Amino acid sequence: MMKTHIDQTTAYSVDLLKGDYAAAVKKYDDANNHMKQMGEELSMGIIKQFPAKFEKAKKPTAKSKSKK
Repeated sequence: MMKTHIDQTTAYSVDLLKGDYAAAVKKYDDANNHMKQMGEELSMGIIKQFPAKFEKAKKPTAKSKSKK
């Protein structure tokens, strides 16, 4: 997971340095999507490891319902 992130970041950075902006944008988009996926996976792992810390986050409170 982290190797992919480093490889993608390096790839779009090299394209930027070479002035190949179209390729850099495409690779950046791919890296950005991967980072979002990676964040989701890491978050879910943390929640599974420490479920008690996130119990309140799952249950909306009366205050949070009234703000909508």
